[in-house]
Amino acid sequence: GKLEKVDELLKLVDRAYKKYPSSSVFATMRFNVKKLVDKDTKAAMDVLTQYFENNYEFSLLKGFATEYKNLGQDSGYLTIIKQLYKIAQVDPTYANLLSQYYYEKQDYKTSLVYAKEANSIAPTVGQYWHNMAVIYEQLNNKEEAINNYKKAIYFNRTDYDSRKKLNLLLKKPELYKLLPETDAYALIKKAPLDSEYDFTYVLDEKGSILYDEGASEEYIAYAVKINTQKGIDSWKEITLPRSSSQSLLVEKCEVVKANGSKVAAERNETDVVFTGLQQGDAIYVKIRLQNYGSGRLGSAFWDKFTFNAFVNSQKERYTLIAPKDFVFNAKIVNSKTEPAVKDLDGFKVYTWEIDNLPPVTSEPLMPPLNDIGIVLHISTVKSWADISGWYSDIAYEDTKDNYELDVLYNDIFKDKNTSTDFEKAKRIYDYIVTNIRYSSVSFRQSGYVPQDISKIINTRLGDCKDLSSLFVALAAKAGIKAQLVLIDTRDNGIKDMQLPSMEFNHCISLAHLDGKDYYIELTDGDLPFGSLPANLNGALSLVVPSRGEKAVSELTRLFTSNRTNDKSYKEINVTITDNDAKMDVEAKRYGSIVSGWRNDYATLNTTKQKEAYEQSISNANKNPVKLEALSFKGLTGTGDSLITKYSYTVKNEVIDAGSLKMIKIPFIDLVATLESLSPDKRIYPIEYWNYEYVDEYETVINIKVPVGKQLLDIPPDANFNFKESTYSLKFVKGENEIKIIRKANLNRKDIAPEDYDEFKKFFSDIVQAESKYIVFK
Repeated sequence: GKLEKVDELLKLVDRAYKKYPSSSVFATMRFNVKKLVDKDTKAAMDVLTQYFENNYEFSLLKGFATEYKNLGQDSGYLTIIKQLYKIAQVDPTYANLLSQYYYEKQDYKTSLVYAKEANSIAPTVGQYWHNMAVIYEQLNNKEEAINNYKKAIYFNRTDYDSRKKLNLLLKKPELYKLLPETDAYALIKKAPLDSEYDFTYVLDEKGSILYDEGASEEYIAYAVKINTQKGIDSWKEITLPRSSSQSLLVEKCEVVKANGSKVAAERNETDVVFTGLQQGDAIYVKIRLQNYGSGRLGSAFWDKFTFNAFVNSQKERYTLIAPKDFVFNAKIVNSKTEPAVKDLDGFKVYTWEIDNLPPVTSEPLMPPLNDIGIVLHISTVKSWADISGWYSDIAYEDTKDNYELDVLYNDIFKDKNTSTDFEKAKRIYDYIVTNIRYSSVSFRQSGYVPQDISKIINTRLGDCKDLSSLFVALAAKAGIKAQLVLIDTRDNGIKDMQLPSMEFNHCISLAHLDGKDYYIELTDGDLPFGSLPANLNGALSLVVPSRGEKAVSELTRLFTSNRTNDKSYKEINVTITDNDAKMDVEAKRYGSIVSGWRNDYATLNTTKQKEAYEQSISNANKNPVKLEALSFKGLTGTGDSLITKYSYTVKNEVIDAGSLKMIKIPFIDLVATLESLSPDKRIYPIEYWNYEYVDEYETVINIKVPVGKQLLDIPPDANFNFKESTYSLKFVKGENEIKIIRKANLNRKDIAPEDYDEFKKFFSDIVQAESKYIVFK
């Protein structure tokens, strides 16, 4: 590897081969030199011929045969394959190769002999049944061809080629031809330019074909009319949908110009760029996906189709083709649309179709389209118990004799100074979030199974299910019952999974500690133990039972009383000098809100911390700010709180009003704002969790006016409530100072549209109360 000249390398290979002629490594190297460098095929073959005169290497011999075949020397190829066939009689590979050889020579009878032998050695391999079917076709034995194609499909349900050929022999149409046909170009031509919206869905349709054995195909087509420049920006680049367990066939991927001409898109695998896209053009995409799922749930099918969007949708259609008596579940939310059903050639065709859907109205803090849109859910999985039971079987690892796990456990608990389950679990948590790096990997079909525990420990790397699995394994060694929990995070909505499927996008742990249940998030090293980020509280969840336990049969929303509440406590001492206000602040934060602060400041040095903090304060103030002091306690580690002490001066914060002076009460953080509550009416609920990240506020503000000044017009106390949320503001006047005590306890559940007026008033009252000034003279 250190040689710089090729000729020196070639000489070295030549000397090595001559010195060790029986070495398969040097023989292979010399062969490649002659073939690839010298371009001398005959000399390359002579190397292998000479080697095999005195040596035998099974794997090299097979490669030698391939070289003969590539050179068109059939006799040499056949001689070697027959030799290997006699040696490895229990291996179907060589019988199959001989069958292929004679098939290519159109000697179908001999080809069939070897194909049958390969099949007899490995009768459960669908490919060998397929091979025999192809040969029988050439022999004009239609009946046997049909039988063998059926066997091929039986042993390999995703053998789509056999399905196609079987349909041809049975003179049945390919099932995709049963899907409704739409002239997309005609729809595009008729679609008007609508400048009110950036683009329009002219056509959006999907067809799914389900087979008895569990295989499935999907056909997706959509045409989008581009109305504005923003529409161009939205659609100039797309990524075609394909998971690792799917094959993708692209039929159309083009720009349809306003004059009707078509320009093919530039494509690299699933990445597509529509070049030259202009206002008035449309894009047209038509693709086919074949699913190749494996394992116990590999034959299951689930799907979801959203009919409407935030723009006009002219034609929306979902079609499902399934065997006549095939059992599946279908549920459509926010619509009463029923499918049109037809019987065709032993299959049933179900079509849900809605035309000319108006845009979904956009509102601040509204639920996702999964919740408020018209969404069709399809699943062949019978129950959530099937999902939880299946995942239990594949996810939990037997760790009784796992050396790496034993060593790690003994290292974590080497001092044995833990008495409660809570303390043990926290120690495990601290180790994982500190020492195992989180790697964000999409929770896709190929990523269901956690890595081996040993691999997670050795690589110190894992995704959400890996970290959770390690926690569960270590907890078990500590005598703690812990389980995995599959999560569909709150931002996906609460109606996202209407039927059993594996469309979860996250995994956490559930630990039973000292008689209480704690949900443990392990992907955030700054999160206090026992806290939950906002997108988990209220998320859809499915507990994965420990092995041997009864499967969980219900999908539930994750609510727990044992999480650390997200609380903000501040004490603010305000000293007024002339027109400037000096703020001495002690801020205590608890729960998940600590994470963001740790993430922002823990890795900064003292100077950078001050610069960043001063900038943050300046952004919240209209007047110039100078930060004088800053310190943190609890900035590192996984403790449940963070204390920040800081002092800063705001220039000209005091307003002159004739002989009076005023200062606005510096709450620093606001409990309520009205930016998101401007409409008079609401159509959809407000996702309050998406606005508010704190459960409890407590703020104590002491404002001290200069000596000789007198406080005037103290605002009245205030108390407001909305359902389970409460707010109070109290003013306590002293000789030349005033104490203001604010408390808020907030329930962050969704706000129903019918409660909007009351909620808006609650916010308005708080905003008005917090906009008061302290007046003195």
